[in-house]
Amino acid sequence: MSTKTLESLELAIAQKALDDYSAAFTDGDVDAIEAAAFQRHLQQGIDAFHWIVRAEETLRQAAYQGLINFSPEIEQALEALYRGWLAFCERMRAILRQQLLAGGDFDNAREFGECRSGAIDWIERHEWRKISAASLARRSAAEPW
Repeated sequence: MSTKTLESLELAIAQKALDDYSAAFTDGDVDAIEAAAFQRHLQQGIDAFHWIVRAEETLRQAAYQGLINFSPEIEQALEALYRGWLAFCERMRAILRQQLLAGGDFDNAREFGECRSGAIDWIERHEWRKISAASLARRSAAEPW
């Protein structure tokens, strides 16, 4: 398997999971969704997040083993996936609050929140790496932060 195929496959699987998760926002009125369907959709979001994480882990392991170059394009694709997931997550989070206020009980709500925190953490770390790299390039920092 070529390295380009590996990169494309990992990122394509994660993108497909994100696309499937986000499709509900165009397929109907998510605000009026019944509790069981909403719980399934939360799980779909959790699963999509885990596909993104797995894609990153696999690509980083492949880079570590010298099979691929972890290029800026891969980093940008991962950033787009995490940011895309988080954008849909914020809408789901607002609906989750409404559902909980209406008496809903979702056993996967905590895990969904943990995924949200993970996406935010990843984005924040990524931003710091970009700032650090830019500072080093301008020689305004002696070492990476």
